Amino acid sequence: MRSDVTVVLVVEDDALTRQLAVELLSENGHEVMQASDAGRALTILNDQAGRIDLLFTDIQMPGHMNGSALARYVHVKWPWIAQLVTSGMVRPKPAALPAATHFLAKPYRSRDVLSQIQELIGLTRAPDPGAELVMAMQKRRQHLAMRH
Repeated sequence: MRSDVTVVLVVEDDALTRQLAVELLSENGHEVMQASDAGRALTILNDQAGRIDLLFTDIQMPGHMNGSALARYVHVKWPWIAQLVTSGMVRPKPAALPAATHFLAKPYRSRDVLSQIQELIGLTRAPDPGAELVMAMQKRRQHLAMRH
């Protein structure tokens, strides 16, 4: 059965910005993985893509792949992973990002990050059919307990 905890991979080359994002997401109930560039992000994704719900990446990063290219690659290889892309320097045209990818300009507000993630996860996470059955069984047990 799938956990209700959202797993977010934060990819940001600026250590302070990355740490602030990690703290914000952790404090709001998300499990967070982090990488300082696309290469490290791909290593994490190759090992744990099945656990990751959302990629939160900066566009401008050092290395062989920027955040836009990372987003396109992730969209093709792991299409179930929702994506939130951010930048303080670049404002990509919608066609430059994969379908259903959201963009958030820096500097961003904490509430904007959280609401974007909530919206993206709501769009991509399929309900767990087992969870409905468990909830129905729990309600039934409560009802029977109240009768006795």
